[in-house]
Amino acid sequence: METQTSWNPFKRATNSKPQETTLDATTAEDIRTLLEANVLAIVDEKSSASVKFFEGDQTIVFEVKVSKTDIGKVIGKQGKTAQALRTILNCMSAKAKIRCVLEIVE
Repeated sequence: METQTSWNPFKRATNSKPQETTLDATTAEDIRTLLEANVLAIVDEKSSASVKFFEGDQTIVFEVKVSKTDIGKVIGKQGKTAQALRTILNCMSAKAKIRCVLEIVE
């Protein structure tokens, strides 16, 4: 008689190694493009809105710069719009296995 081993979905495979992802410029640029599209959909003065990123040692800082009149729209009531933008940023950065921070400046 053959012995069947039961399949356990919670058991980690022994031969799997965590994948290391190096940050390339296209990943950060893709995230910047997505953030910029979302910010431009929110603001009224589209010419003054911009998204830039700066690479640090372990994190990438995304800086959203908008006009003084649009900063309230980007932050939203009780910061919910800003939190939604940070959630999108965290989803994209988790997929790329990098750490990102969002800053909103006027």
